[in-house]
Amino acid sequence: MKMTPINYLPSGNLWIIGPYGGSTEVFTDTQVVRTATDDPLLRYVDWDEVHVLRAWRVEEPPGARVLIEAEGGPLLMVAERPEGRLAVLTFDLHDSDLPLRVAFPILVANLTGWLLPSGGAGEAATLRPGDPLPIRPAPEADRVEVVGPDGEVRSLSDPADRVGVYRADHLAADGTLLRSDLFAVNLFDAAESDIGPRDVIAVGEAQVAAAAQEAEGRRELWPWLAALALGMVGVEWWVYHKGAGR
Repeated sequence: MKMTPINYLPSGNLWIIGPYGGSTEVFTDTQVVRTATDDPLLRYVDWDEVHVLRAWRVEEPPGARVLIEAEGGPLLMVAERPEGRLAVLTFDLHDSDLPLRVAFPILVANLTGWLLPSGGAGEAATLRPGDPLPIRPAPEADRVEVVGPDGEVRSLSDPADRVGVYRADHLAADGTLLRSDLFAVNLFDAAESDIGPRDVIAVGEAQVAAAAQEAEGRRELWPWLAALALGMVGVEWWVYHKGAGR
């Protein structure tokens, strides 16, 4: 992205990598002095082995949370804007070894999970009956209409009490559809997919315990046949050499 003043950033959830806000000031004192290890966005992210050659000193968005701060300034920060969420990495990936570290895919997963709303990218978030719909309205949306499995429009406050697929339509003031989120409500039980052996299985109200049983397997005869054949070869060899010595 070109260097754009923060007031003119497009609406929506954004992840900016490199300079923005018209900044041309670079700092090289990138030794990390503080890491927000308790922030969920840095969960399982180990920054100890990451090295940054240089970064840009950029304008901090209003209400920004600095997640990783170096001696010269922030390296990673996030903010909640009225127009959407914003994540800023103040250095070029080519000026660091971050893409070569295990921390990189974990950081990408954490940030994209925070930036992308539930049910985005055409995937349906899975819920159980009675759960509230985790709808995050689009920044430019005027209203959100929820369509239930029966095709009827429901209130945002109504729980997902019926099994099926719910659709949340984000609409502009003129009725233009901005985005649709899908939510699948089902009775899926994680235990049903657990095919590992169990000591006790519940069948209704009864508990069926596994019984230890020993079964005699098939015996292999080839070791005995091989030993017999080897013995016969040995006898033939002995008889041959005994006759040749006469």
